[in-house]
Amino acid sequence: MSFEQELRSETIRVDLKHSAWSADESNWEERAPGALERMRAAFSGEGPAVSIVSSPGRETRSGTVTVSKGAAFASFEMEWDEPFDLATSVEEQLEDDMSDDEHKWASGIIADHLAENGSEFRRQRYVTAASFEELLASVDKVEEDLIAANQLFDRDFAGFVTGLADDLKQRRVEGPTP
Repeated sequence: MSFEQELRSETIRVDLKHSAWSADESNWEERAPGALERMRAAFSGEGPAVSIVSSPGRETRSGTVTVSKGAAFASFEMEWDEPFDLATSVEEQLEDDMSDDEHKWASGIIADHLAENGSEFRRQRYVTAASFEELLASVDKVEEDLIAANQLFDRDFAGFVTGLADDLKQRRVEGPTP
């Protein structure tokens, strides 16, 4: 899609409740009446491109999908808490509270870790399809890939936090460094 076509695209904001996208047409009819027809028209070339902006209220994912003739550009992302808030998970593994300096130290390391792994929180893909139903399913797969990657990262993050707590315990034993 050219920049000029994108400027002419219609934007529809939706809340699909539990997901940022759905291959289930009945979900669209229930949660975003009329959106499916506009996307179908864009896909067939009979209507302008349509951008679907979705941020389900019950999830930490959001997405923007622009449907045009025979294709779609899908972009989904996952939101994580701020590093300062995530640092409390380190404190939960300690016998006592962290000092302000320790909290700041853990927050900084968590911020770096999140920045290094930022690609795990976003999936973007240009998909083409022979049918509209295939397009819905292909875009749904992009969101599913993001969910799977986030679940792996979440599991690994728990181990990362345990390591930070262990490092902090060791720092406490060793005392302040000059």
